[in-house]
Amino acid sequence: MLRILVLLFFISAAALGQDGQPLAYLEEINDAYEPVLKQQWEFARALAQGQPADLIDKQRTSLLGEIREARNEIRRMPPHRGNSALRDSVVRFLDISYDVVREDYARIVDMERISRDSYDKMETYLRAQEEAYVRMSAAARAMKKSEEEFAKKFGIRLVNSDDKFAQKLKELNDTFGYYNRIYLTFFNAYQQELQMFRAVEKQEADAINAERRTLEAMAQTGLESLERAGAYKGDRTLKSAAAENLRFYQDEASVRLQPMVDYYLSLKELKTLKGKLDSESSADQRKILTDRYNELVRGINDSARNLDELSEQLNDERAMHLDKWNRVSESFLRKFIE
Repeated sequence: MLRILVLLFFISAAALGQDGQPLAYLEEINDAYEPVLKQQWEFARALAQGQPADLIDKQRTSLLGEIREARNEIRRMPPHRGNSALRDSVVRFLDISYDVVREDYARIVDMERISRDSYDKMETYLRAQEEAYVRMSAAARAMKKSEEEFAKKFGIRLVNSDDKFAQKLKELNDTFGYYNRIYLTFFNAYQQELQMFRAVEKQEADAINAERRTLEAMAQTGLESLERAGAYKGDRTLKSAAAENLRFYQDEASVRLQPMVDYYLSLKELKTLKGKLDSESSADQRKILTDRYNELVRGINDSARNLDELSEQLNDERAMHLDKWNRVSESFLRKFIE
């Protein structure tokens, strides 16, 4: 899921003086960029809810066209009584909106494709979204300030319609602030488990032990972090799903992977014994080594059968927990991003 960071707000106005021209000018500008704000919200919501890439790209292209049209229309408007600050601030906001949608979001979408390769890439991906928000937020604050100054100069009372777009945006950013904290806590352990199984694939018992100790500690730290995170507006489903995965990783690393480590240690010992047998000349010593060798072979054969069952169990449980995480994540975002 992408964290979508845009700043949307509408201004409605009521005239305090008798001259209605400044109000008409302000409303004309608002009417020009209102469609952009609506489409920005639809684009943000589609991204947040993980809509298909082709739909996202289509919406992005349409939004770019909408921004261009509004920007050109507002740019052609004359200053009001020699005052161009309002017009220029809205144009700057639309300029930055265009750059963010065209460049930053394109880069963010590209980064999303590789973000799951590592924790560092995921952090970089999320940081890029934060930087996009900073750019949009600064431009929007400047635009809002210009609107307030314009209204004050010409005797217009502004009424913020926070009940719609601005409020929705605030809720979106609050939701993703929480979501990303939980997600990174889960994702850190998820990546470490992958690292642990790379050691398993290489059949390196010492490396497996090192990686599983790291995973166990990481899962414990993550669980403590989740405990501090609390619920989101009374909803504990996301942190609970993350905690279930972390408890699985913790149990897998601390207990259930031990037979696998023992198996690879036995294989390592078997290889060492074979080398000793090949070079041993004493009959008595060869018998001792042979007995131990045969004992190891029997144990390894038994362990191999048990490991097949263990691997299947772990795979099934892992899939169950990950599936729940995905379902809960989607439900959580849909619940709080309407």
